[in-house]
Amino acid sequence: MNKVNVLVNKEGINPALLAGTTTVIIDVFLATTTMVTLIDRGVRCLYPVMDEQEAYSTAESLDRGSLIFGGEKQGNPIEGFDCGVYPDEYPESKVRNKDVIFLTSNGTKAARLAHQSDEILLACLRNAPAVVTYLEGCSAERVNIVCSGSGGMLNMEDFTCAAYIMANLYREGMILNDAAQVAMEFGRLHRGEERKMLEKGKVGQYLIAHDETYLIDFAADIGSSSNVPFLTREKMYLQVK
Repeated sequence: MNKVNVLVNKEGINPALLAGTTTVIIDVFLATTTMVTLIDRGVRCLYPVMDEQEAYSTAESLDRGSLIFGGEKQGNPIEGFDCGVYPDEYPESKVRNKDVIFLTSNGTKAARLAHQSDEILLACLRNAPAVVTYLEGCSAERVNIVCSGSGGMLNMEDFTCAAYIMANLYREGMILNDAAQVAMEFGRLHRGEERKMLEKGKVGQYLIAHDETYLIDFAADIGSSSNVPFLTREKMYLQVK
């Protein structure tokens, strides 16, 4: 790995430029945090999807008796789905050995937009150290770190995660785009302050105002997961063996 690009929103993904690359998708509140948690809790297969149509077409080939629909649309529950986007809606007793179809406004869409990458990793602060270790051994010439963002805009929580990865991944001689350079400097400047950075963002402020700071604590628990879920062009779903 010689080149690292950070993209500040999913709208910056250009599928035509992804062949031969590894792409890291970040959506801290809450898509990738929840998807990593689902893997941690023993889900059998996890299907990140682009929209409701893809969700229902994917379900056609699956056993509905062991299938859970989860996610959100513009921050709201999706009519007809079993669960939302919060990690505590998916206890291990509910999801172990089950299939989950998961749809969100930003994170799962970002993963699907990046489908031309050789591999797509799901990252959040909970598994960020494991993602760094994985990338250090990565054979791809170029790595793209995508902050899913919201409404086409950068958000604090995704950039904080990208910054943590960059600050711990960077080695002399790496070629960085400008956003990767800024992320690296930000990560070094705010090392150990990741939770505080999550509080400063728009979503973090919303969670504080609505007495849901436990979600900030959960999302900011750096290193609590050692799993690095990934998709490939050949298999756009996650499977636990």
